[in-house]
Amino acid sequence: MLLLASALKLIAEIGLLACLGRGLLGLVIGARREGNFLYGLLDVVARPFDLPAGRRWAIPLAGGLWLAATAWKIQLCLGGAACR
Repeated sequence: MLLLASALKLIAEIGLLACLGRGLLGLVIGARREGNFLYGLLDVVARPFDLPAGRRWAIPLAGGLWLAATAWKIQLCLGGAACR
């Protein structure tokens, strides 16, 4: 169970950072973002969080998943599971 909690936390961290990076890069490069390779890469990584919630709610979705996975991991660790 601890491995599953850690995996969910890692997935949420990757999605959260990809969404934030895509947003910041989009602000910096402006209208040229559609042809930018790095923006496209971040868009592909962040897409699983866009599909269920839409672009507007991708960051809160990833942040909420991260908080839930962190709370679950803490609960498992306090419950006696072997923690690192």
